[in-house]
Amino acid sequence: MTPFRFLHSSDLHLGRAFGGYPEGIRHRLREARHGVIARLAKAARDGGAGVVLLAGDTFDAETPAPDTLRQALSAMGEEDDLTWVLLPGNHDSLAASELWRRIARASPANLRVIASDAPVALAPDHWLLPAPCTQRRPGRDLTEAMSAPTPHGARRIRAWAWGDHRFLGRRRCPWHHPARPGHALGSRLSRPWRLAWADAGDTYYLVFRNTRTGRVQA
Repeated sequence: MTPFRFLHSSDLHLGRAFGGYPEGIRHRLREARHGVIARLAKAARDGGAGVVLLAGDTFDAETPAPDTLRQALSAMGEEDDLTWVLLPGNHDSLAASELWRRIARASPANLRVIASDAPVALAPDHWLLPAPCTQRRPGRDLTEAMSAPTPHGARRIRAWAWGDHRFLGRRRCPWHHPARPGHALGSRLSRPWRLAWADAGDTYYLVFRNTRTGRVQA
């Protein structure tokens, strides 16, 4: 199998206003947010990754200012030795159709927008099984399509950006959130032998425990 590395990040919240801070600090915080794209690019190169996967909430609002959007797309385009994969989150969901039309019109060649839950080949034998956020509160299990078939022997990379975690599982399963026993992940997400990577943007409070080994994994 061909070696493959990618860098996972999420929740850049570009364009956030930082309204609770004095104006001078707000400006510095906004600039630091936009500088994160260059920092992610450096981290990817330093780690030998050719793909940067942004798992939701790249933008803080569904209608970012034109300058915010233009600066972000330009920054990604300048890092043209990397492929940027953009997954919609709850702050920038697919319901924000005008945002995604604007991105499509100005998208650099090295940016891939994930607008459906169809499997995506990131490399010849590494497939992304995405669950892009359709709206701020989808009210359904966005991971349903993650059981889609991929070529035999392929590494399966599962990524979702947001969702009502009540819908991430219908029954108890080996992987669960030990602090919130009523919120279990579905069995299709709990089969380590079928999973190369589970990428959950904006779910930083989730902890997974394998009840067979006792191992806890953030």
